[in-house]
Amino acid sequence: MGIRAIWDNDNKTLVRHIYESRWSLEDYYSLIDRHVAMLAEVDHEVDIINDLREAGPLPAGMASAIKWAARKAPANEGINVIVGANQFVKSLIDTVNKVAGPDVTAVTHVSTLEEAYALIAERRAQASRP
Repeated sequence: MGIRAIWDNDNKTLVRHIYESRWSLEDYYSLIDRHVAMLAEVDHEVDIINDLREAGPLPAGMASAIKWAARKAPANEGINVIVGANQFVKSLIDTVNKVAGPDVTAVTHVSTLEEAYALIAERRAQASRP
């Protein structure tokens, strides 16, 4: 159990964090370290999907951990789409990101993985237009 980070496509333009039913604050810190290392492998922008559909409850101390993670965000980090978060988690993430400041990766919440892929595809299509 825990949190897995995987490349979600062969081009390494999308990474997915998969939260399993039981995960800890230590799992989250390890995820962020792995995430930073993955993005260091490439020199292009990488979007993120945080898949919380199967996630268990948040461990104590998550507000500080999210703030810490926001400060560690690599320069090539694109948009951050969160899938399946409950209202409490959405509010916590949005509040922490507002406090962390304007340099934090933009976060968007969706209900399904399909919505996440569609949102990222739409954003990439808009970015490639002259």
